[in-house]
Amino acid sequence: MSVYIELWDGEGFSGPVQTFDKPGSYPKLNIELSEKCSSYKVSAGTWAILYEKANFKGLSMVVGSESEFLEEPNLLSVPKNDHQGTPALNWNNNIGSLRVFNHEPSNIDLILTKFLNQYDEIIEEGHEIEWDDNYYYIKYMMQGCTFKMNYPKLGQRTISSDFMEFSLHFQHVLDLNDEEAVLHFSMNKEGDFVEKATVKYSNGIFQLPDWFISMADFVIDQSANIISKAICKLENKMYPDKAAEEAEEIAGEVIEDTTDLGENIGERDDDGDDEDSNMDYINKLTDKIIQGAAKCLTFCIDHINQVISGMASYVKQKDGGSLYFSSVVSHALLRLSNAYLEVVSETTKDDSSNLRIDSNAIADDLGLSWHNRRGEFVCNSEIYTVDIPDVTFGYNKISLFCSAKINDAENDENHVVLNMATDPFGELVYLHGAMYIHSFQYDSENAPNSGMIIKHDDGYCYQVYRKGSYDNTFQALENPVQNSNGQPVSDLIEAFEICLQNSLQATSENYNHDFGNSIFNMPPAAAKVANAIMQSISV
Repeated sequence: MSVYIELWDGEGFSGPVQTFDKPGSYPKLNIELSEKCSSYKVSAGTWAILYEKANFKGLSMVVGSESEFLEEPNLLSVPKNDHQGTPALNWNNNIGSLRVFNHEPSNIDLILTKFLNQYDEIIEEGHEIEWDDNYYYIKYMMQGCTFKMNYPKLGQRTISSDFMEFSLHFQHVLDLNDEEAVLHFSMNKEGDFVEKATVKYSNGIFQLPDWFISMADFVIDQSANIISKAICKLENKMYPDKAAEEAEEIAGEVIEDTTDLGENIGERDDDGDDEDSNMDYINKLTDKIIQGAAKCLTFCIDHINQVISGMASYVKQKDGGSLYFSSVVSHALLRLSNAYLEVVSETTKDDSSNLRIDSNAIADDLGLSWHNRRGEFVCNSEIYTVDIPDVTFGYNKISLFCSAKINDAENDENHVVLNMATDPFGELVYLHGAMYIHSFQYDSENAPNSGMIIKHDDGYCYQVYRKGSYDNTFQALENPVQNSNGQPVSDLIEAFEICLQNSLQATSENYNHDFGNSIFNMPPAAAKVANAIMQSISV
């Protein structure tokens, strides 16, 4: 049977009809049918995504059947999901465009639902999703700053199902000119980034060139090793009786060649339904998954590192949202890729991560109480404030990305933006921090910035930085980070504090400017928050 879908003006397949007899994208219906459709028929082997507005805007739903003819005589009976629980909504007279497929497309409404669910805790209570210029958006607070995010656009090819394209538009909401950013990336169903990922900023924020998700080999290899080791630990935790006899062999083979991980684990024979389920999940954590996890872990830090290193000058915004904007985009990337992979990937398991982070434990460690998600703490006799950190579980939920903004209570326009990533067992993988000093003008080369702090296999911490704003490669300092006694540092948070403090000191010396105690104590204050976050993570 030929590919087709029929849309009818009236209920029960009555009135004017429009037939689509081949796969493709149809941005508008004919004038008789536009936004008036009340019933439809779909042939076997045909699928379609129906959109409520022209040009593929608004809400959507997937219709179709792989082996059976599908028909819906009354769209009044088909509920519409507006993602905020509004009752009595339906699809009658609410179709403005469609895409027709010869294969089953990914369920973009389900992806959107899982994406928005990850924002539940930060969207202010009772806040409604709004409609503006044919786009739905949510306005929410992150780290005391207001951001607006349009629903993501999700595009997929109508003839082949190779990958999904994603586009998200953000605004940092200000009194005058809003700052904007647009994130665009593509992923295949295995979780690989394909084509390019771009983040473009406007209105004073540094505009990034188009760039591939490409890291230096040592960064990806290090990330893959970390994830591999953690998966081995996860497996050993599930099967402790076998850990002793096999741990040495497996760990050695994983570090030498991560492609052996799935094969090594797959050779085991275990009894019990729970263990079989867990083993089935682990069997699917092959090299491709590990490499994907490494890329997702490093993307956020890489993106932030490039924004900070390439920013022509700091934009002085009172709420601190300009410097934090890149963290907002990174959280959205992880959340959207999580949602997509949860829908399309067989390797995703909802309970795959036992990681937990407790904001009350953070408060206890810092000696503060949360009021409207913000608390005040003391570091070296200086007072600082911090908001409840923003947390996103990474690729396949086997990592954790966390960001926070630490403010100088004396002048809360001075702040540090902190970004951290952990492995599946909550062990710290990377840190990055950048400072904004409101009362002082300096160029990007002298902006206080820790660089990305990473631990290598020698057990010591190194500072990794981008060679240039338009260069897609990383470069590491030849020697590990050293303390005041000239000794190499093995603790990531200690190394982070040292690097950020050194950068701040260099800025002071380069401009012959004394910033004062409250600013000079911000690196240890940020390190104190990082320690509190790590203490709050449980497995």
